[in-house]
Amino acid sequence: MEIDEFIESILKTTAKFPWIRRTKVEFTIALAHIRLRLAGSFVDIFYRRKTQNASYSYIDGGERVFGANNMKIGWHIYPFGETEKHLPINHMTFEEFLKVLEKELRRRGKL
Repeated sequence: MEIDEFIESILKTTAKFPWIRRTKVEFTIALAHIRLRLAGSFVDIFYRRKTQNASYSYIDGGERVFGANNMKIGWHIYPFGETEKHLPINHMTFEEFLKVLEKELRRRGKL
């Protein structure tokens, strides 16, 4: 997938989640970085065109609290509160990531 296609798909998905307050996009021909601002936290998304590696991370208090990516060992998640773990999963779309995040943030009273 090309960088512009990846960015377009992320922005289209992001529009479905009104709790995302702001979006910042930075990219080159090889790499995309998108930051989604929430209330007091954010989500970082990275994509490398050459390897087609995608990384989604929820950052709160300056630390990754939840994440998923397909780097090195294939798709895996870093579970909430246990981000030292790498649990293998099937492919995770960005929309699936945001739905899991939304459910957890609601459970924690952050949405």
